[in-house]
Amino acid sequence: MGIAIYGTQTLSQALYEARPIGLWLIDAGYVLIGFAIMGAIIGAWEKRGAATE
Repeated sequence: MGIAIYGTQTLSQALYEARPIGLWLIDAGYVLIGFAIMGAIIGAWEKRGAATE
């Protein structure tokens, strides 16, 4: 999802500004890694609430 949404938005901007693709890969890469870390944290989060047996 991150590549499909964030990557395409920033790629069109990078191509318009005539930036090198390598720079776009670096810029998009750290954001996608951040998305993956957030997803792992949220996925591992255990809900506290009513006790279940």
